[in-house]
Amino acid sequence: AKQPGLAARIWFVLASSVCPFPQPHASITFLPSSNPPDTGRWTKIEMSCSTAGHSPDRGDSGDWYQRIRARSLIYEKPVQDYLRTFLPCKVPCNLKPPHRALVKDWHTTLPPAALSTIWLVWMLQYTVEDFPEGRKPVFHDLDGEPVLFPFSRSHHAGKVDAVMTFPGQPGPATHSWDWLNIAMNVSNTLADPFGERAACTADVQNSALAWLVINSRNLMLAHGLLAAYSLVFFPGFVRIVRLDHVCLLASQPIQLGKASGVKTLREFFWRLVHPWEGEAGSVVGCDPTLKKMTASDETWLLKQLGDEAQELLRGVKLSDGRLAKVWDDGDDARPPKTFILFKLIDVSARLFSRNTMVWLGIEDTRTGDPAVDDLVRDRPVLRVIKDAWNPVGTAAELECYDRLQATIPEDEWEGLPKRLHGGDLGERDVRRWNTARSGKPWPGEDDLLAYGTPTERSMLTRFKRENVPYPLHRTYTLRLSGATSNKGISVDEERTHVRFVVDVVGRSVRNFRTTKELVAAFRDAIQGHRLAMRYGGILHRDISGGNILIVDRPIPGRRESKGVLHDFDISWILSCPPPEGSRLDESNAVAAQLVKLEPNAHKIEDLKDTYGTGAFFALDVLRGICTGKHARRTFQQDLESFYWVLLSVVFEFTAYSDSLHAYKPWRALFYGKCKTMAAAKEEWLLQAPDRLTIDDNGPLTELMASFSKLVVRASYSRESGKKRKPLKYDTVLKLFDKVLAREDWPVNDPAVRYDMRPPKPPPVRKPKDESRSTVPPSTDALSNNPLKRTRDDDGDAQAINEPSASEASAERGTPSIVYSILTRRPKRPRL
Repeated sequence: AKQPGLAARIWFVLASSVCPFPQPHASITFLPSSNPPDTGRWTKIEMSCSTAGHSPDRGDSGDWYQRIRARSLIYEKPVQDYLRTFLPCKVPCNLKPPHRALVKDWHTTLPPAALSTIWLVWMLQYTVEDFPEGRKPVFHDLDGEPVLFPFSRSHHAGKVDAVMTFPGQPGPATHSWDWLNIAMNVSNTLADPFGERAACTADVQNSALAWLVINSRNLMLAHGLLAAYSLVFFPGFVRIVRLDHVCLLASQPIQLGKASGVKTLREFFWRLVHPWEGEAGSVVGCDPTLKKMTASDETWLLKQLGDEAQELLRGVKLSDGRLAKVWDDGDDARPPKTFILFKLIDVSARLFSRNTMVWLGIEDTRTGDPAVDDLVRDRPVLRVIKDAWNPVGTAAELECYDRLQATIPEDEWEGLPKRLHGGDLGERDVRRWNTARSGKPWPGEDDLLAYGTPTERSMLTRFKRENVPYPLHRTYTLRLSGATSNKGISVDEERTHVRFVVDVVGRSVRNFRTTKELVAAFRDAIQGHRLAMRYGGILHRDISGGNILIVDRPIPGRRESKGVLHDFDISWILSCPPPEGSRLDESNAVAAQLVKLEPNAHKIEDLKDTYGTGAFFALDVLRGICTGKHARRTFQQDLESFYWVLLSVVFEFTAYSDSLHAYKPWRALFYGKCKTMAAAKEEWLLQAPDRLTIDDNGPLTELMASFSKLVVRASYSRESGKKRKPLKYDTVLKLFDKVLAREDWPVNDPAVRYDMRPPKPPPVRKPKDESRSTVPPSTDALSNNPLKRTRDDDGDAQAINEPSASEASAERGTPSIVYSILTRRPKRPRL
């Protein structure tokens, strides 16, 4: 009785010894109220331009938090409406009313004081004790250990104290997002970030929302979720929070000190583990078109990859792989193709965005006949599969691929991939939903009214057709929330899920094996950009390092390309293909010519949009953003973007010498706000653009010097009264062809990250002064000169070359133990 925390731990140990903990499915996280995440390491700029893939300076963290707050909405209707709308369930919740003792325990568990995670986990387990064994969630304590970002460590890790398992799965083996699915956050204060703003400071609100969004974002990417659910516990009440690709939607508070509140919490868990679609063990929000790889899948994959398995699977964790179904547009009755996605090529972790994931995979051709399935091809046919959430009504990428394949002659095809399969899953889901609501049979295998076990299908007949869940492959939160009027968010920002397969397999230009290969890939990507403009009337508008690939496997029967340009999801496209002879790729006044060819005035205005990767914007685009005078985008600006992308790769992955700067140039050119990048690029172009010398690489040095001069002539007029010379495809391609024809290219110069920081001077130790007094210095003196630390441009703490703590104390004649005691910060007590 004197130590309730100890009693809770004893009860928890007893419960865990009786109930083994399967695979975690939810996380409980303490939210720090004064330590929001450091956004300077990974956040993208959200201004009139986007710098996807690059970090802003630290001054942009306010924009990041502002974006999160603007997307954090509250569902104004009662909690029961929230559950019926956003947690569709195919099995009615027939649970008995909560026992009076359970309500009393919840009332004493959530007092207006510090919450015990161990006790809370035990209470949650007690709450779902009467669930069916195959659907019962199990909770487990992780003791506050961080969980790293899935797939890499380049983004924020989550902070998890406890987890909830997938129903029927084994317990956690490691602390990774593989074991999690729904996050639950615990706040030890009454400051509700979704409630009255006056009761919650900006720092507390930013911190709570940021960690909530980060955990949910990591869960969505780790499992390919369509939506992620969270619980936020406060002293006395809890909120349900739903995150998708457009916003964060919180429910009204659920009072856990009342029987109605405990009943609502039990219904939430019941609905969560009984999704309308999906196999046993899945939850609401899981994608029914995805499935985790099994041991048999991995065995078959290794057989198909054969001798190339070691090379293709280097650094790959097959447990991250998945099986994905792909439907072609226009034929709902045709069965889908299944692809095994085994290697993640690229992922966009930006909040409330397309969240593009690009995978390397092969088609699953198994038929169930061992004699046929065990056949191994001479060489596996690799494919690239792309998942993205595009804005509704702007399926530009699928339209672009169809336009390219219909207009470009086969004998001229170069520098571009082709779409083989796939389409808009959101549009297909809407058709399936309308069919179910009308009571008609769906031609495909995934009829919403005939899904699940025979028992569950019989239960569905008692449901009204109006209860069919909304399409999950298309967001609908903004339209149903009713809380967008005071947030400045438009319902036009809803997104649809797109998945398709392309034929060309490549790797990032940052992984080049030789610099000649790098330059050849850029040359072919520029040619592909030209073909898209000439024949399709398509302006890419998003030239970046991630959108240019080095081709590893040329396509048989097609002109060989060393590189391709892909990712047309924000491209601008003419309403109709340009007429023959228009030559859009050769006109200096291409903007005026596009106005004549495009009948829709609103599409002409769309040319002024500043979508794309802001780090590689042309100088004119950055100037327009800074002044607010946006000019129409043209292919000349995309050509300049190729220059900035190539320059960034040279800066980061080759050894070079710069006569004017040592370290700052490339970080200022590609990182920061638009004004900062515009000023840095102007300085770079005006100060001797041919000063860059790549070590032992004359061809690349010549290319960068000549390309720089072309960009200078396109951006400035050297003499008054003379016009600038816009970039042209012919001029740029001739420059690349000339350099590639040289025979003095280095043979073995792969990409190596080049450290441009100046070398640190060796540490200088001061001679010991025997005349110094041995009296311990005052704390004021110590506070002015303990180990100084600074922050480099990456935001990482970096020690200056000074003596260690023991050395510094020895120089003063102070015993090191005394020094450590005087400088040590007191530990905060842990409840």
